[in-house]
Amino acid sequence: MSTEVNNDINQSIINNNEDKVDDKITDKISIIDKSIKRLTQLMTKPEKNRNVYLKNLETAFELIEWTLKKYKLMFASSPKYIFKRDIYYCELGKNIGSEQGGRRPVVIIQNDNGNKSSTTTMIAVITTHQGSKLVKVDNYYELHYNDNYGNNVKRKLSYYEIPVELEKNPHEKIEGIINLSQIYTISKKRLVGNHVAKITEDCFYDISSALLRMFDIKLKKKI
Repeated sequence: MSTEVNNDINQSIINNNEDKVDDKITDKISIIDKSIKRLTQLMTKPEKNRNVYLKNLETAFELIEWTLKKYKLMFASSPKYIFKRDIYYCELGKNIGSEQGGRRPVVIIQNDNGNKSSTTTMIAVITTHQGSKLVKVDNYYELHYNDNYGNNVKRKLSYYEIPVELEKNPHEKIEGIINLSQIYTISKKRLVGNHVAKITEDCFYDISSALLRMFDIKLKKKI
């Protein structure tokens, strides 16, 4: 078989494959269009209560905005180096129920071997309370704040709520509570920019102790 014939056959195969890819692209675009229409119908479904309807539309808008941002994050770069105890801002997104969302400060709790080798990391969310104050009482902390009715409230922190303690000279002073009930495994792409602070070794020890209690881990070996 001549070289010219071989080239013609190869070119025919290439053209055929390109046609198949084009057909698949057309099909996917059609599927996406139909899915968007179904989503629009679901999100804009009328409610008798106008206030409820408005709230649902606001939630729908927030979900769409987050989907657009999340799509862009998929193609974004991630921090080259991250380390245990670092604090970053993180894009947690629009979530469900009591799950933390939005852009929040988080602390890296994964060990550095994992941070070096994996495209994901484990974080705990740092929560803040506007107008609140942390007060140490004996061997525990209380959160002092005013409720919606203007009443002064004093609440003892749960064992899984660890006050943030920073190493000296942070890039940004982060105040709040490390909430170990809000732990996530995330893509590093969700982390924004460079780390802004680092918690102390003592603070991380408190985190480790609380995690052992949270997961009911007994370190004594059974005999």
